[in-house]
Amino acid sequence: MENLKAKLIDLFKAETRASYCELDELIADEFTEIGGSGVRFGKKEALERLPSESPPKISASEYELRHLAPNCAQLLYKAVMVKVVRQPLFTHYDVQYGL
Repeated sequence: MENLKAKLIDLFKAETRASYCELDELIADEFTEIGGSGVRFGKKEALERLPSESPPKISASEYELRHLAPNCAQLLYKAVMVKVVRQPLFTHYDVQYGL
């Protein structure tokens, strides 16, 4: 379980998510997921999207490994994702505020 958990934690790291090569190595060709928006995507879409997006902070706990077949396992976990909140600064010009 520790090997699978380590790979999953690597996927949570900003530097891994920004690296096309590392993602290509970690994500299986058959990868498919249904995101929080309800949209299904695969490895191709993950490789296109992840390196260019601002990474969220992700923490996971309550890991459980299920052996489904001799060469197949499922790692269940509880994840919390925190997205960065933008806090723009405004400067007051003669008549109005601007970003």
